[in-house]
Amino acid sequence: MGVLGTKASRFTKTVFVLVLLSTCIAHAQAPPADVPIEQWLRGPEREDFKWKVRILPSWLTFQQRHAVQVRAEFHLRELRKRGISVDDLHMALKVATPDGEWLPGQAYSKLEIKSEYGKEIETVATLYARPGKYSLALIAYDSRNQRGNLWRGSLTVPGVKNDPLPDSDSSLPVIQFLPHATLARAQGRIGAHRIFFDASAFGQGKMTLPVRNDRPVQIDILANVSLSDALNLPNRQAPDWLYKINADTLLQASNVLSQLDPKKGCVRFSAMDILRQKAFVDRQDATHLDWNEIVKQVQELQRVKIEARVLANQKQTAELFAKYIDQLLETPGCDFTEPPIHVLIVMGDAFVFPTRTVMRPVQSHPDTRAYYLKLMPIGAGNWDQVENLLRPLHPTRFEFASSLRFREILATLITRIQDVSHPQALQAGSNAH
Repeated sequence: MGVLGTKASRFTKTVFVLVLLSTCIAHAQAPPADVPIEQWLRGPEREDFKWKVRILPSWLTFQQRHAVQVRAEFHLRELRKRGISVDDLHMALKVATPDGEWLPGQAYSKLEIKSEYGKEIETVATLYARPGKYSLALIAYDSRNQRGNLWRGSLTVPGVKNDPLPDSDSSLPVIQFLPHATLARAQGRIGAHRIFFDASAFGQGKMTLPVRNDRPVQIDILANVSLSDALNLPNRQAPDWLYKINADTLLQASNVLSQLDPKKGCVRFSAMDILRQKAFVDRQDATHLDWNEIVKQVQELQRVKIEARVLANQKQTAELFAKYIDQLLETPGCDFTEPPIHVLIVMGDAFVFPTRTVMRPVQSHPDTRAYYLKLMPIGAGNWDQVENLLRPLHPTRFEFASSLRFREILATLITRIQDVSHPQALQAGSNAH
């Protein structure tokens, strides 16, 4: 499962359902031919059973997409009372432009409602939308009895106020539908499950993030998805849902950083879990990354089972991390006709190494500009040791806990990289070091 990035704190907004008995995520698929979507869209609203439809306010994810959810709530007793077949109920959400032109595709699901779900059902359709105004239509169709509901509504997705990256979404799809979810609420049971945004549903298209640099740059992005050791108890790891929120937030932000587009140069991406000394991605060209595979590797990590080799070297965790950064900075990533500026972007949770870890900072690397993006921790103090490890590189630190703050940092990074590539800035930097 992935993370809902928001303009508020990542803890209070990423967990969007707390009262649940069970969930069902449907794979994206086309509706059967006998579901009369086009025919019903040409007709009036109808309601063969009672339901409540609401549109949640859009939010900005850490992937810098505007996400929208449309929710429909109804009761199983109401379906049976109205003669609606629970086993043959299809849900489809369509979106149209203000002039009434229906956009391609839909959010579709054939509901799979199990007996243990309880009596109250809530379906959720999620989509990415570029800022603008839209018309919506939600259809619930009983294919056995040819009955159901058609609801119409309007949606306004506001842009970011005083947007530091106003043209960044110009090449993105107007609408992208994401996997449909069915949520079943259990009366009297609190906190049975937490449901997260599907992290594997990375947005289609590429953001417009040009870097107008004069001298070639090699940009290395290094994400540490490991939770700070301060969040672990002496004999127990922090809960999996906390690890997932942290890792998924970092992967969404990394996905955005990987789309930086220097005029001269290249971008590489690496991802690792420092505590487990596990590299998921090692210095790969950012233009050829399989993000679904990266997410899969992180999700399949056995957090409780730590290899004997890792336990034996736990005191050297910081030294091994520093050594990896040294190797990363010494390894060329693309061909240049002139020596490039090396830009290192390290991103991770405010991080504390295991107790009694031997601290060894990275080496000094000439012509390197380092930036440390510190994701403020969930449920722990703002302790951090990574910045000390990076100190010989004189890193510029940025702290963020919201998608909007990350967007501001992204704009600043682009400006900084452009500025340091100017001849005057290079000479000044050389004198400073």
